[in-house]
Amino acid sequence: MELIGLSVKKILDKYQSGELTAVELCEFYLNRIEKINHIYNAYIFVRNRDQILEEARAADEMRQQGSTKKLLGVPFAIKDSFLARGTPTTAGDKYLEQTDSVYDATVVKKLLDEGAILLGKTNMDSWGFGGSTENSAYGVTKNPFDQTRVAGGSSGGSAAALALDMCAFAIGEDTGGSIRNPASFCGVYGLKPTYGRISRFGCIAYASSLDSVGPFAKTPEDIEILFPILEGGDGYDMTYVEYKNRRPLLKKFAFSLDLVPDGINENTRNLYLHTVQQFTDLGYEAIEVKFPVFDYTIPTYYITAMAEASTNLARYHGTRYGHLANKIKISNYDFASFGVNSWEDLFTKSRTEGFTNEAKKRVFLGAFILSEGYVDAYYKKAQIIRNYILHYLQDILTNVDFILSPVTPSSALKIGSTLTNPLEMYLEDVYTVTANLAGIPALAFPAGKDENSMPIGMQIMGNKGDDENLISIVKNFRNRTDNHKF
Repeated sequence: MELIGLSVKKILDKYQSGELTAVELCEFYLNRIEKINHIYNAYIFVRNRDQILEEARAADEMRQQGSTKKLLGVPFAIKDSFLARGTPTTAGDKYLEQTDSVYDATVVKKLLDEGAILLGKTNMDSWGFGGSTENSAYGVTKNPFDQTRVAGGSSGGSAAALALDMCAFAIGEDTGGSIRNPASFCGVYGLKPTYGRISRFGCIAYASSLDSVGPFAKTPEDIEILFPILEGGDGYDMTYVEYKNRRPLLKKFAFSLDLVPDGINENTRNLYLHTVQQFTDLGYEAIEVKFPVFDYTIPTYYITAMAEASTNLARYHGTRYGHLANKIKISNYDFASFGVNSWEDLFTKSRTEGFTNEAKKRVFLGAFILSEGYVDAYYKKAQIIRNYILHYLQDILTNVDFILSPVTPSSALKIGSTLTNPLEMYLEDVYTVTANLAGIPALAFPAGKDENSMPIGMQIMGNKGDDENLISIVKNFRNRTDNHKF
């Protein structure tokens, strides 16, 4: 039986008809992982094979007994920033390599409760700091379409694992594009939901006011299946917001030539204009808008993100969990026994040894931004502009169903191309950070390929709470065009 390219919906249909069992599918994915993961480096931890197959057998038995669990026997992968009981959780950094999960993140628990089977943890940029997985302490994840290119980031491992048929769906975390960027580079679908709609409990934070949890899938129908399972409060994440009423669709969308100025990658520009035309052909009214906030998104985002990252990383100093200088346990405050003179010295050495260079850079910059004398000039000013961006987008979205934009300026970059130029890496987020700053949902979808047969994605952004509408719009778009056929 051909198992390449199966969507969650097709898997569930085959389970229901008896054509396929969870044991057969898990064996297929495990064999794929064993065969090619060492080439692409999508997973950094894979659970015990026997345990996975035992769970698959149990799922098959439950189905025969009439279980109605919505994802029974469906194997998935999750970014290594989420806790999952019995697995290490490293956030892509050696600082946490000895840290085991003692409980399940809410998204993991919800999926397991519906019968899904966790295969393993996927590679990511250390702490989420990057857009290529080149900042991972475990090595770069390679693009499924070209091994000389990146898979995107920071959730690059999740997107690559899905595109390479090493799982049925995957979960990522998006702070400034970390789901949509790799979805675009790897030719899959990725949803950054409205801020607060999916609990972040059990997820290692990057920037708490920007982070969102969301799924990667092979089809919008799969996201339609997954989103209601993932969405909802848990009593632990106090940022959860409930949205009950869906707005009626207006069959209008906004686009802006400000997003594709002269000098941008020609493939991206042409494909953007082509996608505008495709939506028009489907009966949508295209409304051209100006996008002056575009010039302010990157500085506003990075000031906000680095300040919050510095604050979130302050908890990691080796005494409770994570890397401890010289890996020697504290005993009776005997600092001299392991080469430090004070708690401050201990913290400094533990963080110096444990953090990657990119993490250190963001700690320094974030601390500077929040320091006395500069917090007004940088952080507070960025929040004023952030609020302006939100209201500007809301004014546009009041009259349309969505805003269409590219996901990234180009297709997947060559491995190593941004390592000597961090600014180029930061600019890869120029289209995606807008949704995070405003807290609005955005759904990335495959839109075509460049001359090197590399995928290029587009995204649609909606008003807060419009997640289901975006899924429905892309589902209709996919079913009436053939962009997704790679």
